[in-house]
Amino acid sequence: SHINPGHVYSTYFLNFLYVSAKMAARRPSHVLQAMTAASSIPCKPLRYLSKNPFTSSTAESEKKITPFRLDLAELGRKVQASEERRHTAFDLSRNIQIALKKSQVSMETEGGEEEEEKLEKELDCLVETYLKSSPAKDEGNGEEDAKDKKGSNRKPREANLSFRTEEFVRHKAFRHFLLQDGNGGKLLPPSALPLVTDEEYLAGACIGLSQDLAQYAVGRATVRDVKSVRVARDLVQDIMDQLLLFDFRNGPLRRKYDGTKYALKTLETILYELSVTGATLDDEEEKETKEDGPDTKRAKVESDAADAAMEVDKMEISDERIPTSELSSLRERMERRDEMREALIKRCRDGQKAAKQAIFALHRNDDTRASKLLKQCHQCITNDLLPMVEEEPGLRYGCFANVLEEYVEGKMFYAWLHGLEGEEEGNGMNEDEKKGEDNPKKGNRLRHRP
Repeated sequence: SHINPGHVYSTYFLNFLYVSAKMAARRPSHVLQAMTAASSIPCKPLRYLSKNPFTSSTAESEKKITPFRLDLAELGRKVQASEERRHTAFDLSRNIQIALKKSQVSMETEGGEEEEEKLEKELDCLVETYLKSSPAKDEGNGEEDAKDKKGSNRKPREANLSFRTEEFVRHKAFRHFLLQDGNGGKLLPPSALPLVTDEEYLAGACIGLSQDLAQYAVGRATVRDVKSVRVARDLVQDIMDQLLLFDFRNGPLRRKYDGTKYALKTLETILYELSVTGATLDDEEEKETKEDGPDTKRAKVESDAADAAMEVDKMEISDERIPTSELSSLRERMERRDEMREALIKRCRDGQKAAKQAIFALHRNDDTRASKLLKQCHQCITNDLLPMVEEEPGLRYGCFANVLEEYVEGKMFYAWLHGLEGEEEGNGMNEDEKKGEDNPKKGNRLRHRP
């Protein structure tokens, strides 16, 4: 309230005039020529392009001017095609969701086995058609088995189709658990779903299945089916033991992994409450024996040797429930991709640093060093980073994309100062640049567009 606004504005204006005068003193002669040639104030704005068109006469310069126009039509077509693929993916995702819900409802209700099988085949056909049409990049050589090629489709899926694929895998794993042909109560192996990624399998067939089994146990506990609840608890316990061997980094899988612990706790709580109310597995066996006929004498063999044999049998049963070898191969692939990700992050620092320093060098008029740094960044991207990204396309987003943005900014700034011809010559430095002498193309930085 004690400051005169007019004084502040006048001070800002004087500072502006002072800075403008200093900048005018540093302007090249061709810019001053264009400014003094103007007949009215304010002057027409300058259009900075790739070369200096100003020559000895204004008429001669106007003849040589070829206006530069940035053509983004091809880029626009690519963006439009990407948007169309995205909308198509959302439509496909809705169709998969509808088919998935129909199959789930048919499985939970008594609608008939024929209707259930029909809906399941429609769902399988829809998802398989999509997964086979998705581009894939095989890992390893062609002599590996299907289980070793598991997770070869590494390209990120369009829209929310990855989430929908996880739901499909979760549904197939639950159906596999409910099989009545002697294979029930087991985990669906990764080799049964060769077209899904490792992350989709873990999120659906392991973590998602655990939560489904917790809900399944609540329903079975209402009819005091202790045996089914115990089978579900044993499978979730085995899944938990396998997941503990993974080193999940911070991400979606790490957050979903916590749900497995809560599902296991729910199952153990249900078993405890059933035992408190008097429902045990022995009661069910005794009930089944009475239904079969009169009770007979049963020998009691409760000894330490029998208990030890029971523990061995339990371990063998656990191996039968869980495809241990396939999960070990899956874990090794994920560990290798994590190592590749760490190596990519370290190399990206070098490339981004070179691109930033190149931009700073251009601001200091150190074109020789800028050209050398841009070439260094280009080699880093081509030789070190691109092979990793081609093997694991999901690594493209993040630090690698930041390096590309910084590199493109440096290349465009160099081309803006020197023109396309100067940019090409800058990649292979001539003798004058190496000696630090003036480059005749250095002055060709500004271009006026009438």
